[in-house]
Amino acid sequence: MTYETAHRGIAEPAASATWHLAAVDRPDDPLLAEVEAVIARGLRAAARTGDRLYRLKWYVSGSRIDPARVGGPGQPAWSSYAYLVDENVVQVTEDLRMGTFGNWQEASLCVFGAELLAEVDEDLTDLLGTVLRRGGRPAGNVWSFGP
Repeated sequence: MTYETAHRGIAEPAASATWHLAAVDRPDDPLLAEVEAVIARGLRAAARTGDRLYRLKWYVSGSRIDPARVGGPGQPAWSSYAYLVDENVVQVTEDLRMGTFGNWQEASLCVFGAELLAEVDEDLTDLLGTVLRRGGRPAGNVWSFGP
């Protein structure tokens, strides 16, 4: 994916789910804070010893955190995020096993990786409603044309 092709999003992996975030239109939206808390909890729970989580967004230096060493009691604050209202953002482990892709143009959040999805699927569905896509395929709740 390049900056020029980012508007098309990503090829969503088989173990993924994508939710619509049209209800979130401000960075300080309380719903977004709840979504971020679920994602952070899920990433910490699904992380393996030694995992690094990389956050990438356009025009800004990326960052790296150890999910097991941030966000808990007595630890530095969780500094990563899954969704921005005005820019695409990717969070991914260095082995690409799990992560998130926030697509602001589609107003969607894709969570991928079986371990992470198992941790957050139910909570995100409770917060955001019906899943748009699973494994990159419509989940039966939207009209779709093409393959």
